[in-house]
Amino acid sequence: MQAAQWSALRYFGKAGERARNVVGLARYQGTNPGTASRTIGTLVRRGLLAVVVSPDDKRARIVSLTEAGRTLLAQDPLLMVETALAAMPSEAQEGLATGLRDLLGRLLSAGTDGSGPEGDGEDV
Repeated sequence: MQAAQWSALRYFGKAGERARNVVGLARYQGTNPGTASRTIGTLVRRGLLAVVVSPDDKRARIVSLTEAGRTLLAQDPLLMVETALAAMPSEAQEGLATGLRDLLGRLLSAGTDGSGPEGDGEDV
């Protein structure tokens, strides 16, 4: 499975009924509705998602996990990461969070000011 497909399964596993649609997934993934629609289509063909007409609005479609989708989502590789993080002492969790915020800030500033990861302005 591709990362965007795992992301879609996670989204549809947690989103409320009104948000379980192409536009909701596109917003969540930061992409466009065409890309989100293709991801949904692939997961429908694989039997992991189902699309039904909304009972409230016949023009709207609601996307839901199938039983196969729920089964696969229960095997999500990120669950191991979540479990490992939860088992860490709170001080270690806080240190990791601080380090990741710092890393993200450095990566974002490197992308906007043209400097390399070291911040020296030279290309790597």
